[in-house]
Amino acid sequence: MRMRLMIVGVVLAIVLALVGVCARPLMVAAAPVTSIFTCGDVTDIPTGECNALVDLFNSTNGLGWTDRTNWLTGPTVCDTWRGVGCDIEADGQKHVVIIQLTHNNLVGTIPGTLGNLPYLQALYLDFNSLSGSIPAGLGNLHELRLLALNNNQLSGSIPPELGSLLKLNYLYLSNNQLTGQIPGELGNLVYLFCLDLGYNRLSGPVPASLGNLTSLRRLCLDNNPDLSGPLPSTLTNLKLDYFSYNNTGVCAPSDPAFQAWLQSIPKVVGNGRICGNPPPPGFNCSAVRDVTLQECQALVALYTSTGGSSWRTKTNWLTANTVCTWYGVSCSLGHVRGLTLTNNGLQGTLPSELGNLTSMQTLYLNNNAGLTGSLPSTLTSVPLTTFSYAGTGLCAPAGAAFQNWLRTVRTVSGTGLTCGVTYTVTVNTPTVSPEPSRALAFVNVSARFTDTTPQGGPYTCTVDFGDGTTVNGSISGTTCYAYFHQYRSAGSYPVTVQVTNRLGTAGHATKVHRVN
Repeated sequence: MRMRLMIVGVVLAIVLALVGVCARPLMVAAAPVTSIFTCGDVTDIPTGECNALVDLFNSTNGLGWTDRTNWLTGPTVCDTWRGVGCDIEADGQKHVVIIQLTHNNLVGTIPGTLGNLPYLQALYLDFNSLSGSIPAGLGNLHELRLLALNNNQLSGSIPPELGSLLKLNYLYLSNNQLTGQIPGELGNLVYLFCLDLGYNRLSGPVPASLGNLTSLRRLCLDNNPDLSGPLPSTLTNLKLDYFSYNNTGVCAPSDPAFQAWLQSIPKVVGNGRICGNPPPPGFNCSAVRDVTLQECQALVALYTSTGGSSWRTKTNWLTANTVCTWYGVSCSLGHVRGLTLTNNGLQGTLPSELGNLTSMQTLYLNNNAGLTGSLPSTLTSVPLTTFSYAGTGLCAPAGAAFQNWLRTVRTVSGTGLTCGVTYTVTVNTPTVSPEPSRALAFVNVSARFTDTTPQGGPYTCTVDFGDGTTVNGSISGTTCYAYFHQYRSAGSYPVTVQVTNRLGTAGHATKVHRVN
């Protein structure tokens, strides 16, 4: 009996020892629990808003962000977490009003719970690697003034719910992979100043409801090849400063009222297509005798590709059977030796057939701002001695073969742009003086900017004071200025400065200004 008790005692001791061994790792793992972040520990914003920020962090690989300073630490979020700005609203509490995470290596999807930030006024998620669709929940952000999702990898259609953002001033969705039609609901955004949908895969017609956007000054539809049909006549309701629709399938109505409106816009980058205008009848390069068939076909391709029907001067092009009498064409010994189309309203891209002008020595395409895209690699077959394409949006291929050829051209006046390189305009956070201000007092705004684009100037800038007033600022050096604005009442106002270079590349930044 005594022996049995001893055995039981030993077994119990061993079991207790094993339990102790197994329990210690659990104790060690549990020790850091006090450092685990929970929104319940946050003291400066509502829990629901904190949870929305945590969802954004988790769904976009926050641990891999370029800068995640203080994210998921407590007890305060406002002006502590990198890129999150807050303000005290009418309920007396602090709320998130700005998220600024541009160029911060966000990878993943946009969570729909961002729609749970009821006071958000500016959302910058541009220049990242976001994928998936734009969540319809963003349509709940009824205080939003600026939405920047451009330069990502977003796909799917533009949610019609964005048409509920009735206070929106800026909508940037360019340089993504968005498909489907432009939702007509965007026509509800009557305070919209800039709508940029370029460089996507949108299709179908341009909705007539965009003619309701009477505050709009900048409309970018370019580089959506499957957009089709006539531009709606309702667009003549708009007083645009900039309109781009190059590399699309749309056409401009031929009626005088629409054409007069189009010509009234200070800068238009179109595709040269006029609805109902067929190509000139009866012309055939086989009837040409003064240059080779291939050279004639190359010039026809240039005319077609760059909107020749809208050139400022197109004397004899595709009408006379003597190519050497066409405006800007010079010939010698049965070949095209030079082509001069400076400042002639060329729009679109250059065709590869230019490489068939194998006797051409001079080519002047400068000061045609509507020319975009790559210089054709086939130009390496052309023995140019003088080549001018400054004042265009053309870029030079980065490949060694083209660059080596370009160095053989004796005189080159180009844009300095290299294809495949992303050029950006970056605007620093605006300065508003005095800060804060009082109702009916004068305030001044300034913002410095940088541009990686060679020969990026001249620049234009706009300042949106966040109270329904947008003005054209003045540029001095690398700073945008706007003076003597009066706010009529107290409140929080998102002041947005946008700077645009000569190629239409824009940068923007926002600061919430408090008026007491």
